[in-house]
Amino acid sequence: MLFRSAAADLESEGGTGGWFIVCAGAPNADRITLDALSRVGCLREDLEESFAPHNGGSGNQKIGEGAYSTVQCMQQVHGSGYVAVKQMNQSEDLEPIQREIATLIEVQQHANILGFRGLFFRKQAEAVNLSIVCDLMPCGDLFFKVSRFGPTTEANARQIFSGTISGLLHIHSHGIVHRDIKADNILLNNDNHAVVADFGLATWVSDKVQMARRCGSPGYVADRKSTRLNTPVTR
Repeated sequence: MLFRSAAADLESEGGTGGWFIVCAGAPNADRITLDALSRVGCLREDLEESFAPHNGGSGNQKIGEGAYSTVQCMQQVHGSGYVAVKQMNQSEDLEPIQREIATLIEVQQHANILGFRGLFFRKQAEAVNLSIVCDLMPCGDLFFKVSRFGPTTEANARQIFSGTISGLLHIHSHGIVHRDIKADNILLNNDNHAVVADFGLATWVSDKVQMARRCGSPGYVADRKSTRLNTPVTR
């Protein structure tokens, strides 16, 4: 395991000092300790040693795809559970990934927020590939549910809506805004239990630069706002 302090560099640049830990090639390390460190943002290199393709790699492992990433289902090597692995595109900047991880970690330990497992890296030629590992939601997202099964009952809709609002209240209580709430980003870990996911556009309300940015998914922008926009919404 490699331990390195980044405090001096950060403070010299006017930032806040802190620590990060890289777990590189530690086959005898305590798995419980490594997993605990992962959940608070420590960077690891042992993705392939920790998770394997679902069903031994047979069939399509992809369960989702976005503008900047691909999500695959993988199985724990040291357990029987499954996870969702979000593989970031190499062209993606590090700053938004850092912000996504930081905001997600900040709002953990809530039933309606997607569980974070860790951030992993892999060097490939001159590039570094990053993967975000989270809990797997077996019932997909709300968009899939509605598209496949059509309208739901008022009782089911009430439960999904209440779970979504509970998650958002928790996010807002930490001074964070999600900024991309839509059916695709509301996951379901059973038929009606909603989990807020995808913090790729989340930020702190204290960040004036990010808060001034117009972003999100154009199809979900309120009509009264889209008619006033002179420039397109960016994702």
